[in-house]
Amino acid sequence: AILTATPTFAASPKVTAVEASPKVLQMRGQDDAPQLLISGQRADGRTVDLTAAAKITVSDPSVARVAADGRVFPLGNG
Repeated sequence: AILTATPTFAASPKVTAVEASPKVLQMRGQDDAPQLLISGQRADGRTVDLTAAAKITVSDPSVARVAADGRVFPLGNG
């Protein structure tokens, strides 16, 4: 499944780049719940945590769900 993160906030100064970490998640088993971190590079050079402000979606919601804090929980094979 593909995860997509979109920041949903009004940042000041402007965020010039957004990055998800890790870039690839491999979950093994029902108990695996890795943490996804969304960070942004601001125009002033600071890096900020955008995880709570991002809308994270999964291409196939039957495979995984993402909690508001960025934890990814497996729901099925995919």
